[in-house]
Amino acid sequence: MLKVQNLKKTYTVGDFVTNAVDDLSIEFRQTEFVAILGPSGCGKTTFLNILGALDRPDSGEISLYGNSLTEFKDIELDRYRNHSLGFIFQTHNLVQHLSIVENVEMGMTLSGVNEKERRERALELLNKVGLVEHMNKRPNQLSVGQSQRVAIARALANNPDIILADEPTGSVDSKTSHQIMELIKEVAENKLVIMVTHDVKLAEQYATRIVRLNDGRVESDSNPYDSSGKVDVSKELVLKKTAMSFKTSFLSALKNLKTKLGRAFLTAFASSIGIIGIALILALSSGMNQEIETFQTQTIGQYPINISSVQINQDAIAELRQQTFESFPKEKEVIAYDSNITSILLHYNNLTDEYVEYVTNYYNENPQLFSGFTVKPKMKYTIITPIVDAEGNTSYKHFFTDGSSNTMPTDQLGRRSTLLPDGGIFDSVYDIIAGAKPSSDPANKTFDIVITVDKYNRINLNILNDLGFVVEDRERISFDEFVGKELFLKPGGYNAATFNPDDAIKLRISAIVRIKKADSFTLFNNGIAFTNELVDYIKENYPTTVSSVDYIHIYPINFDVKEQIKEHLDAYNDRFETEDDPNYIRYSDDSAVFAAISKTLIDAISIGLIAFTSISLVVSSIMIAIITYTSVIERTKEIGLIRALGARKKDVSRIFNSENIIIGLLAGILGMVLTYILTFPLNAILRHYSGVNDIAQVHWHHIVVMILISTFLAFVSGLIPARMAAQKNPVEALKIE
Repeated sequence: MLKVQNLKKTYTVGDFVTNAVDDLSIEFRQTEFVAILGPSGCGKTTFLNILGALDRPDSGEISLYGNSLTEFKDIELDRYRNHSLGFIFQTHNLVQHLSIVENVEMGMTLSGVNEKERRERALELLNKVGLVEHMNKRPNQLSVGQSQRVAIARALANNPDIILADEPTGSVDSKTSHQIMELIKEVAENKLVIMVTHDVKLAEQYATRIVRLNDGRVESDSNPYDSSGKVDVSKELVLKKTAMSFKTSFLSALKNLKTKLGRAFLTAFASSIGIIGIALILALSSGMNQEIETFQTQTIGQYPINISSVQINQDAIAELRQQTFESFPKEKEVIAYDSNITSILLHYNNLTDEYVEYVTNYYNENPQLFSGFTVKPKMKYTIITPIVDAEGNTSYKHFFTDGSSNTMPTDQLGRRSTLLPDGGIFDSVYDIIAGAKPSSDPANKTFDIVITVDKYNRINLNILNDLGFVVEDRERISFDEFVGKELFLKPGGYNAATFNPDDAIKLRISAIVRIKKADSFTLFNNGIAFTNELVDYIKENYPTTVSSVDYIHIYPINFDVKEQIKEHLDAYNDRFETEDDPNYIRYSDDSAVFAAISKTLIDAISIGLIAFTSISLVVSSIMIAIITYTSVIERTKEIGLIRALGARKKDVSRIFNSENIIIGLLAGILGMVLTYILTFPLNAILRHYSGVNDIAQVHWHHIVVMILISTFLAFVSGLIPARMAAQKNPVEALKIE
């Protein structure tokens, strides 16, 4: 069955060379109890380690059923140790953080035996060695003799062909020695048992064969064996596959961490600090971007797309900004520079009837996409304010809004009136704080207008003067003096000397309106706002005062719809080869520019903060690597044991990697829980100082990503220490105390 030929093993320490095994040849039967005796240093333990594939010989051959172990690959030697061998160690080598029954199950766990089957087998063996009632105890709760019996049960668990026992009675008393020997003798009835011992009496009493070694050679053999003529067995039948599943390694790692729960928790907590920092930054960034999106959707998302006859060329501005000049250059050169850039920055749109119809038809066909729509023509008219003096005499003061020339719109001091858009946007953005919504009475040439104030109820002093109010700065005027006040609009030219109110259009201030608290933009300028009914009346009755379209304002219902409308506007320009075509129409969307700048700024700040905070992740990764390395050192003997039981190198790595994955997972979960808790005081502080509610928001995808990052970093951090554990020599590892 087991044959050794010309085995040699030499150890060199400095200049001293020791022949631990020197040209040793011996054969063993399939079932016998062999006791190997000899003085200390004669090579007994070395020989046993070589038989157990824990150590490799310098030369010679060991064969199992005719299969040479010297030709086995590492993975085949693992299978050989797991299925063909059972080890009984002098120091028992029980894993302290496992229960008795779990220690017995270790070899079967490495073999991939299912949980139910290995538990039944373990209980059967514990019952055989008389310890089934102690199955849930830890090794430190047993006596020395009980521990050795557990080791015997563990050696038998995978039903191996060979049992290797190294001084199995060396650490127990005489009575217990006989009990252990009786167990081993019973095992030897159907297995090969090779026992190394110093106790000659026990060997002679229980062994069926005694081999004496001296200086690494067989000195005597009481019952030699020659296998000549025996049939060999194929390697495939001898070696069964060894496979420890990830689930098994994960559960094993979890049990070990339970024994060091405090250290595991502190490690996870330390690792979570970096996760907390990054997660809080993401929560703030996400919340701020969400605020911007909400602002876009509810507020600036409705801010109009402006198609004006005179449009600012945003592309030219962007290009101009990119032009950088070195200050105080050393070059002896003059640089030509056009300081008159107005013509470059302005684009004159040719708002033809065809284009106006193109846009208007889209509005009429898709009213559900719009909250407001305005097409304002250029009109020449004069607004006149009647002034009644103390004696009852009436005079007239006039001010103009003239859109007949291709110039940039003047500011609100010069541009006194604005056209209200069609649609429901007026009601959604403005509150009527005095009076009623405007109406019209074309038959009597009477039309209502509204006065707009800002959120402080202010109106520009010049506008008030134009409306006939002689007031000083910060003087207050009752709403009642506005509501019902009448003005006149004279289409076309105005001559004060010939002005007749009966020939003018009567304007009546019907309401004072103010922006809603939730909104932060205005639909029109501070001052007078009039309706499309008035425009239509002027176009119909005074066509000579109306020229081309001044501007088109489009108010989408939300930010997403705005993009759809812009696609339609862009489609009109597809017919032109270049943007320089005189009929190419430019439009502006200030809200999109603002949103893009805001998001870019927030993202840039977030990336910078995350990069800075990531330093703590690097530190925690190094810490995990150090702790894993420390754990490898602490558990060196355990590593040697599981390698002796047939664990593959990758099984050892997998156990430590599983522990790191658990720590990383725990760190990620702990970090995200703490992050969520910290958002409450953080939001309270931000609400107090900025007035913004719940800006720090933890989203589920942030939770998933940060937990995955934490787990991955912990796994990567422990790869090198785990690899070091897998590469440990099992013989040397078992010697560590």
